[in-house]
Amino acid sequence: MAVRVSHTLHFFSVDIALGVAGSMALIGTAAESSLPWQWYPLVACGTWLVYILDRILDIRRARGCYPTKRHEFIKEHLSAATALAIVLIITCSLLIFHVSLADVWPAALVAASSVVSHHILQRCGSWRWTGVIKDVHVAVAYTAGTAVVPLSYGQLSLQAFAAIAVVFFCTAAIVAVESAADVSVDEHLDQPALARVIGAGACVRLAYGCAALACCAATLLPWIATLQSLSTMALPLLFTSRLSLPNKRLMAELVLAMPLTLLSR
Repeated sequence: MAVRVSHTLHFFSVDIALGVAGSMALIGTAAESSLPWQWYPLVACGTWLVYILDRILDIRRARGCYPTKRHEFIKEHLSAATALAIVLIITCSLLIFHVSLADVWPAALVAASSVVSHHILQRCGSWRWTGVIKDVHVAVAYTAGTAVVPLSYGQLSLQAFAAIAVVFFCTAAIVAVESAADVSVDEHLDQPALARVIGAGACVRLAYGCAALACCAATLLPWIATLQSLSTMALPLLFTSRLSLPNKRLMAELVLAMPLTLLSR
């Protein structure tokens, strides 16, 4: 039962939404942002919607071939995924009226450009280095998407730069270790990926390096940033455990949600 629940949370991208809110909380706190609370669910739900729609489109494009557990799960629960997308659209539509519309456009522009460029890179697998560019782009786009709104309500201080660095390096480490875990699937589907270019072992070493840099930046931030960075450092070991891959990915993505504790202050 617990495994089924955790797989559902991951395949429906709940971990992604929580991670976005957590990253915004860390950057907002460091930047001493006066961010209205409505922004947290708005950006989190907006990102969640993009991921759910992407999952649904994957099924439409698969044409009966579902090569991963995620594809199989979404195919089996396509009606639920569609209903969730409708709920998220309604939620975002209601929340958007409670924030400054002038601040919506930069966030929307970052989100739209990130989604479009990611899909372009996903389909340009003929060039060897596309996988590197694609996965670096994921870390950069995620960091930019979670930073743009909090910074618009705060100040760009040394602590704010440190928080941005922690989010970027933790995200980059997660991308690297997940790429190493997914290399066989990416090769089977002929998808561009970091591990296909530099190798799974190099991805793990890169993850350790990024986590170490996150730990350095976290020394300027609240204790939860240090705990988050140390948890990121442990992810390569987590991915060698006997846990199922969806559970490993769930725990990795939830590392980014740890700063949500800052919102209770």
